Amino acid sequence: MGTVKRSLSQQVIVAVLILGLVAFVLYFVLFINPAQVVNIVSKTNLAYYASAFVAYSLCALFSSLVWRNLLSNLSVKISTRKALLFTWVGLFFDATVPQLGW
Repeated sequence: MGTVKRSLSQQVIVAVLILGLVAFVLYFVLFINPAQVVNIVSKTNLAYYASAFVAYSLCALFSSLVWRNLLSNLSVKISTRKALLFTWVGLFFDATVPQLGW
């Protein structure tokens, strides 16, 4: 019974991800001029963006390792992969949800 619920929840997650991707592509095609985006990106120095992506990824990795060690000191067993996934989700919501004066 648990495998049926897990399979159903995985199917729902995949369906939501696919719908989100379709919505993003439709928004990109209908409301943004893709030729203009390509023109602007071709003028930028991608080395800066690549180095920023690498630095942000390393920040997420080290942050997840810190959280994993802090939780292991509290006798909470968590894998490095799960800690990294939780860190990515936290960073995503931190970047997308507006600050409400917390």
